[in-house]
Amino acid sequence: MRLNKQRRFLGGLAVIIICMTSVIAGAKESLFVPTLGGKQIWSDVQIQNDWRLQENVLTGHHRLLDENDRRVTWGSLQECQQVLAKSFDKDEVSHLVIFVHGILRSAGSFAFLEKQLRQAGYKTTAISYASTRLTIEEHAENLNILLDQLGNVEKVSFVSHSMGGLVLRQALGTRDLDEDVFEIGNVVMIAPPNQGSQIADELKGNLFYQLVYGVSGQQLTSDTASNFPLLTMPVGIIAGVSSSDEGYNLFVKGNDDMVVSLEEAHLEGVDDFLLINGLHSTLLYQEATASAVKQFLKNTKF
Repeated sequence: MRLNKQRRFLGGLAVIIICMTSVIAGAKESLFVPTLGGKQIWSDVQIQNDWRLQENVLTGHHRLLDENDRRVTWGSLQECQQVLAKSFDKDEVSHLVIFVHGILRSAGSFAFLEKQLRQAGYKTTAISYASTRLTIEEHAENLNILLDQLGNVEKVSFVSHSMGGLVLRQALGTRDLDEDVFEIGNVVMIAPPNQGSQIADELKGNLFYQLVYGVSGQQLTSDTASNFPLLTMPVGIIAGVSSSDEGYNLFVKGNDDMVVSLEEAHLEGVDDFLLINGLHSTLLYQEATASAVKQFLKNTKF
């Protein structure tokens, strides 16, 4: 009796192994597996027709997601690129707006703004990156790699939130724009800690802060954030404030959005600066923000 049970167990185990081997060997492209779209360990390295090719920052392997964040295939970069190339021709876009999120956030945080801009006729894509796992310089390098892989795009503008503004400054500030086949348009930064963050200054030595916010969180301090390059293209900044000059956060000096103060959002030489009553995160879901973004992308003024 015991021998028969052991045989049945081994037989069932063999079936499982055979099925798994079949999937690994030849059925990768036939499995559309739902995912969360990449949260903190995945970074987009290529985008096309709302499909995203991502790299796992822990293992180095890649996967290809469709427009519904389902995994189409996985493996090496070359394998995923081959599937992407077979699935689509290169994009032909007159004006693409790329959204770059902040620390601990993902592409989904721009869902409202993306919808608003698409209704206005813009082609948009919100990228995801492992915001706490790499340095801001490494995030910027990955963004530039993504830009190098764009298809037939005539013009690219950017909308960032929070730390995403620092990633943009590093990426575009170190990029050879004369070598690009597309025109760099306008940049809108929402609640950027351009001069660093008082909160990061206070918490940088805290072990819990270090564990949660990672290496890039250490770069949000005032002595680091302000050193990222300035930008030469038109830049508009939207800062969140409260109706009171004291701001929302009693531990942040001056008016603030609960996380970033008005003074910390400032950046030398920007083309326009707009104040909107709202919190650091809720700014992304306000009609006033959407209207301001559309206005700046079109006219370089809020």
